[in-house]
Amino acid sequence: MSAVVDHLPVLGSAVVCAAGAALLLTGPGGAHDAPPADRRRVAVALLVAAGLLAVAGASLLPAATGAAAGPGPAAVVLACSVVLPSAVALVPLRTDAAMDRHRDAAVDRALVTAVLGSGAVTATGALSGTVLDVLGGGALVVALAALLWWRTERSREVERTRWLWLVAGVVTPVLAAGQVLFAVDGPPDAPLGASADGHWSVVAALAVLLGGAVAVAALVVGLRAPLVVDVRRLVAQLAGYAVSVEVALALFTLGQVVVRALTGAPPRKAGYALLAVGVAATFHPVALLVRWLFDELLFGGRRDPVAVMSNLGVQLRSESDPAAWVASLRADLGAARVELWDDVDLLAAAVRGEDGDGDDGERGRGTPVRVPLAVGGQPVGALVVVVDLPDEQAAGQLRRLLDLLAPPLARAMHGLALTRQLAVERAQALAALEEERRRLRRDLHDGLGPVLTGIAYSADAARNFVGTDPARADGLLAELREDVSGSIAEVRRLVVGLRPPALDERGLVGAVRQQVARLGAAHASSLDVEVVGEGLPPSLPAAVEVAAYRVAVEAVANAARHAREHPDRAGEGLRVRVGFAVMDGSLIITADDDGAPTPAWVAGVGTASMRERCEQLHGALDAGPTLGGGRVRAVLPLTPATP
Repeated sequence: MSAVVDHLPVLGSAVVCAAGAALLLTGPGGAHDAPPADRRRVAVALLVAAGLLAVAGASLLPAATGAAAGPGPAAVVLACSVVLPSAVALVPLRTDAAMDRHRDAAVDRALVTAVLGSGAVTATGALSGTVLDVLGGGALVVALAALLWWRTERSREVERTRWLWLVAGVVTPVLAAGQVLFAVDGPPDAPLGASADGHWSVVAALAVLLGGAVAVAALVVGLRAPLVVDVRRLVAQLAGYAVSVEVALALFTLGQVVVRALTGAPPRKAGYALLAVGVAATFHPVALLVRWLFDELLFGGRRDPVAVMSNLGVQLRSESDPAAWVASLRADLGAARVELWDDVDLLAAAVRGEDGDGDDGERGRGTPVRVPLAVGGQPVGALVVVVDLPDEQAAGQLRRLLDLLAPPLARAMHGLALTRQLAVERAQALAALEEERRRLRRDLHDGLGPVLTGIAYSADAARNFVGTDPARADGLLAELREDVSGSIAEVRRLVVGLRPPALDERGLVGAVRQQVARLGAAHASSLDVEVVGEGLPPSLPAAVEVAAYRVAVEAVANAARHAREHPDRAGEGLRVRVGFAVMDGSLIITADDDGAPTPAWVAGVGTASMRERCEQLHGALDAGPTLGGGRVRAVLPLTPATP
């Protein structure tokens, strides 16, 4: 039985390597198969290792009966230190970073050389019985780990997933099998895994065999079907648990050593119980730390959705600008680039490397994912995230996370747009106010100013002629009276231009009736205007009241100028009905005429003026022909729009 157990790791590993080579060379090709040349290289290396291990197993059979061992130990050393590491090293690195391709190739060649060289040193030391086997073995482990890390870090998409499978197939079995070998209780001078009688224990033999089988299986899966499961999660969980267990066992062993060093005797039952409690208390924090480290390595520091949402909420509440939003998202998502767009322009972008995170070769590499941003069905922009997505599952997870981030980000974008719009409208209002002040100053200076100056001169002249030429003084006073009347009319015109006095005297409906009555009297043919108001409040906002007055009067004036009497009602004249009503917080102004049908209206100065007045108050205007004549409808909000 002991002879069978002794040969189980060697012969079983030979079978495993041969089976792995067969799986790489045969079977239907998949959508994500590695290139055939890569699979052939690895298959040849596995076949060579299988042959060496088979030779070793065959040569060890006579040793069990006392005969010479033959080339068995040398074959095992060559297979484990040279051939199997070359199966990993001979798969070329493929990266999509054109600007870094030469640098990546140089670093990769150096690491491959280190793996093969340290393997050769290990084999030489083992065969010659010198200390080189220990030094070379340590260097081989470090070089192989560095090669796996480098290729995992520099590869993208499916290629990176292949190397993660190798990480899962090498790191986890090595840790687990090493712990089993270390735990086997054998003689002090016996090799790891040997039992008390000097032979392999059943547990150690199975651990070595299963560890090798898992490593070869991971190699095959990575080359033939890398997307069968989310290997990143698998690596994070398996390696995390393995490292956590190793740390716990190391702490337990260290505790025993410390107790023995302090007391000179092994711990008693109470001591073992305290050590177990201490290890149990530290296991969970250590497991969380290890899991965080693996997440940093595999997911680029990408945080869980709750943390990402929380950090974005902090940025939005702090009234920061879009540049801070995208910088926070880029860091939390571990993305190469994050862009925030409005309807047309790029508002802000954050790129890996600009904040010291990553290097120039990492900027902008990966798969772009675009998420539209909308508020109430109205598009306000888009969020674009460029991130490394190894498989469809990762893409789906990122898409779901971005769908969670979209609503608050869209509302923030909408608020930002309204704030900017308000700033623009305030600037326009100030410009309009300044323009109105200039117009008023110009009218006063050019119109009323000269008239008043003339009045002053006429008054002086009349005063001079009062005693000497009363008739001429009387003529000057008559001219002075006409000038004063003209000045009063000019002042009245300026006042009406600012705010019609009739609004304060008669109210909106009365002021419109008074003005349209004058229009009707001046119209060449019959013009019948009816003005009604329904449910109007006692007072309206001043700006709304003036705009409503101007729109209503201009609508009637447009009808009087352009509408024609309907042929079916010849001789009856033109009828216009003006209505005012309050609905849903807005003042509605309508002006309907019963004129003859006309084609679509062409907006002129009057229509443009009415529309401009409405838009200044965040209102709207519709004007055009109807089946019964023409219609103008204006909507003016009674409360100012707020962002």
